[in-house]
Amino acid sequence: KIAEFNSILRAEDAFHAGNNETGRKLLSEITASDPSMYIVPFLLGEASLQEQKWQEAAADFKRCLELNPNFDQAMTGLSRALIYIGDDTGAKQWAQNALRQNPQNYHALHQLGFVESKTDKQAAIADYEKAVAIQGNFAILRRDLGMLYFQQQNYPKAAEHLAKAAELGLNEAFLFNFLGVSYSRTDRLQKAVTSYKRAIELDPSLAEAHLNLGYAYQRLNQSIASKREYGKACKLQQKYCELVPR
Repeated sequence: KIAEFNSILRAEDAFHAGNNETGRKLLSEITASDPSMYIVPFLLGEASLQEQKWQEAAADFKRCLELNPNFDQAMTGLSRALIYIGDDTGAKQWAQNALRQNPQNYHALHQLGFVESKTDKQAAIADYEKAVAIQGNFAILRRDLGMLYFQQQNYPKAAEHLAKAAELGLNEAFLFNFLGVSYSRTDRLQKAVTSYKRAIELDPSLAEAHLNLGYAYQRLNQSIASKREYGKACKLQQKYCELVPR
């Protein structure tokens, strides 16, 4: 058992280093000697998720659950794989199963919310809020909750969660663009300008950010800066040229 444990640790290290071939080889040796070791197909499922091999990941997690039907992390992994496969019904079912085993499984709440966001945004917001109450430092969760509030035109809440996602280190141009819009809609124009500039730093070709920055400058009566950003938006996306002030 000590040898198996050490092999599992080495396999995990290999996966974290991106050396999946070595990790899989180590795990296959464990399976040959101890086929009942349920952690092995779980780790294989995690590796398959990293490689975006969704069907393989789903099969790995199902094997894990055959060996340990109460392992909520495997249920969560299976739910995630099924989301990418496009099986929303199965993904929702396994996320709910995971929560029955462990109501504090915030990853399962996040995945449940993602599925429900397609049909019931209020239910999805409730799921995300529960997850945030358990783990408030999950950047992707904060981003997704912020975007849901944005879609509901609740801009104060959208700004709160998008700003937290950024604070937690999520550097995505579209996030800062929507954060800027949320600030603009709540009359925090200087914060909006800062957010749009950050979006442009991350992706200078993001026409929407230039357009929004131009509008923010216009509201701040900075006509030269406003015209410059409108012009950049026009060059990047012809459809925005008609919005450029004459």
